[in-house]
Amino acid sequence: MKITLIRTAKPVYAWKTEYGSEEFGRALAEYAAAPADGLSRRKMSTSGRPVYVGPERYCLETAEAMFDNLAAAVFLSTPVNAACPDRHQKNEAHEANEMEALSKKPLDSSYLSVQSPLYITALLRELPFDSSPYAGKTLSLSAWQRKAWLQRFFKVMFDKKAESRARAAELIAGIRAAGKNCIIIADEHMVNTLARELKRNGFHIKRGGLIHVDYLERIVATDNEPHCGGCMHDCPLSNPGCMIGKDKAAKLRSFKQIG
Repeated sequence: MKITLIRTAKPVYAWKTEYGSEEFGRALAEYAAAPADGLSRRKMSTSGRPVYVGPERYCLETAEAMFDNLAAAVFLSTPVNAACPDRHQKNEAHEANEMEALSKKPLDSSYLSVQSPLYITALLRELPFDSSPYAGKTLSLSAWQRKAWLQRFFKVMFDKKAESRARAAELIAGIRAAGKNCIIIADEHMVNTLARELKRNGFHIKRGGLIHVDYLERIVATDNEPHCGGCMHDCPLSNPGCMIGKDKAAKLRSFKQIG
């Protein structure tokens, strides 16, 4: 299985030079509703793979600008905005319905058609920024952006109980249950969160850098193929003609027999 992670295009938003804490929070909500920067590149084919995006406007517009064979967008959950409540505050029945839809919809017959399914899910929403530690402060835009980036970075890298990790794990579980190659488009921090979670799930991650992800940059995650003895190369769907995998699997069997 191959999962392609893509960071969104840059949103178009007119920032002010400085903000108070509450004002910056409102600006982030407006930013989530901003359009994506114009993409002049030639559109590509999804090769039948379903595409998953977050609920922010620039996520959806990035997908529609990059790929030319997408079906009409379908929400996998109730549409949300940047102020969506934490996952732990959501109704358990709602979570169960979302996971059921996530695991079943890619197997729908529409997957076999010319168009690829386009799914919007709250599991990919942008990581929230908590401005409460800076209440009453007025800072420059660059200072707020540094604080927001660092707060989200530390949550992704070091907070094992971070809500974003739970969302990423839930999304990956649903995609693995569907068993289909797919494309995921999200913001930088969510892309990093997904990459780390995929690595913990045994995927081989191919990326350009360790932390920073440029706009429209791709990260490819490839699942270890069982028929290859756990090989990390990207072979076609369990291709029986994969000689690299056959060779490695044969050596692994021989080693077990000798042991």
